Amino acid sequence: MGWWKEYSDSGDLGQAVLLTKPSVYFGHLQNYGSLHPVSSDVFYVVSQTDPETKQVNSSLIKRGKEMHEPDRIFLNPNQIVFAETVGRSSLDPAHISAADSSGNLSLISVVD
Repeated sequence: MGWWKEYSDSGDLGQAVLLTKPSVYFGHLQNYGSLHPVSSDVFYVVSQTDPETKQVNSSLIKRGKEMHEPDRIFLNPNQIVFAETVGRSSLDPAHISAADSSGNLSLISVVD
């Protein structure tokens, strides 16, 4: 597990974690491969479809605005399908950085 800790602490933009639910969380994953993986600075996606245009608008939402103000998410390792590092040239890091610094929701438009 040491290689993962070094990699995740090297200044990368975080990881996308796909769970079996299915749901995806974006954040800084620690202890991947152990019995107690944890992700901090967590974001998740909420999508809504416009019934007229069929366009899907997704909001990238930072956890922590909930009533209980969570600062991390403890993951069940048996529910992690995979984890991938978020690439610097992807759309997600720009939205994560913007939402992280402003505290506002960032919008991503996805057209099917």
